Amino acid sequence: MLDDGALDAVLAAGVDADYARAAHVAGVSDAWAIIDGWTAGIPVEYLAEVGA
Repeated sequence: MLDDGALDAVLAAGVDADYARAAHVAGVSDAWAIIDGWTAGIPVEYLAEVGA
């Protein structure tokens, strides 16, 4: 689970809030994985499959 600081970092990196929320709901708990996924254009549905 993302703590408040990690969530703030994700949003500060420019990740769309809906994308971050969906990744969190999908169980992705690594802030860097969410940021990298957003930057690389990986659909949130696939983050867990790519090792996030």
